[in-house]
Amino acid sequence: MAALTAPSCVGTRILNAGQASIRPYWRNYYDNTDALIFVVDSFDETRMDEVKAELSMLLGEDKLTGVPLIVFANKQDQAGALTAGEISVGLELEEISDRDWTIQGCSALEGEGLVEGMEWVVSHIKAKAEAKAAGGAVKPKPASAAGGGGL
Repeated sequence: MAALTAPSCVGTRILNAGQASIRPYWRNYYDNTDALIFVVDSFDETRMDEVKAELSMLLGEDKLTGVPLIVFANKQDQAGALTAGEISVGLELEEISDRDWTIQGCSALEGEGLVEGMEWVVSHIKAKAEAKAAGGAVKPKPASAAGGGGL
């Protein structure tokens, strides 16, 4: 685990990687989660069913109900990578209606798309904090109002 700092926002990130052996331990970190950041290898189409199953498991966790989701479609710099739109279809993101979500094409190697994605995360964390301070709750927007992003 490491601290994550952005303008006016400090949080925790968990470096989970994709190792199946440690996935059962993820739930130890779900309390007080402000956002889900889910990174997909856009160049590995063969694992899309596994990725979809893991995302579905995460979204089904009670402690993560309503937590905003960003999917980073990584490796957009590689020829033949699935687009953010193709990954959105493969993961059935349009079916998500209980939280705000977006998909952002990116290249971690080149740094493209990362700032835009993290700005989305920070804006949603701030909105949740402001609503909580005002005594209200943040209501998720319909998926059609979220989603998008890409290279």
